[in-house]
Amino acid sequence: MEIKDTGVGIGAENIEKLFRPFSQIEESAHMNKNGVGLSLHICKKIVRRLNGQVGVNSVLGRGSTFKFAIHATSCD
Repeated sequence: MEIKDTGVGIGAENIEKLFRPFSQIEESAHMNKNGVGLSLHICKKIVRRLNGQVGVNSVLGRGSTFKFAIHATSCD
């Protein structure tokens, strides 16, 4: 599954920070900073527990695409 964000994008130097707990990348004064930076960290943990993978492709100034895949297992 993919989720596309047509926002400002994320610079390559910040991609590794995205899935860290309590981490926020945007430092601008106009951003609402009420969050604690846990959403993507929690998503990654859930997807990994379901034997899946999560990642992001981003181009600064053009937006980001977040992807995840969960590998089905037999229920027999």
